[in-house]
Amino acid sequence: MSEAIQTRPYAYWSLCVAAWSGFIQSYVICAIAGALPFIKREFHLSSALEGLAASIILLGALIGSAAAGFLADQWGRKRCFQIVALLFLLTSSLTFQIDSFYAFLSIRFVTGIASGISAIAVPLYLAEIAPPLKRGAFVTSYQFSLTIGTLIAYFSNFLY
Repeated sequence: MSEAIQTRPYAYWSLCVAAWSGFIQSYVICAIAGALPFIKREFHLSSALEGLAASIILLGALIGSAAAGFLADQWGRKRCFQIVALLFLLTSSLTFQIDSFYAFLSIRFVTGIASGISAIAVPLYLAEIAPPLKRGAFVTSYQFSLTIGTLIAYFSNFLY
């Protein structure tokens, strides 16, 4: 066993968790396409508000990704990764309890911030923990999980 693997026994477990982060990130961004007709009906939205409901997550992602480099340097990649996981858990839990369109927008915005931080900090974290000979595979697995999340989101939209 190589020295890099011996010093990082958690690397493969962390890889699975990071890949899950990529999956969640892309799923929450893409799943809105199938949910919009129901959201529009529930909150009686105009076309402009429907567009805002779909796009506010991207505004949050823009802010999150702009801040991610600074946060990763200040707090470390692992801490950023943990914060992203906490934000995803919090926002997905709160989604079931919303009672207004503005609460929905707030949750989507915070989810976007988590997605933006995730897009920057998680690949950096994976590159740091990966055994040297597996670094490319580790970082690529995050992108692969993004693609799988997108595929499953649109496939589930198709089914419903």
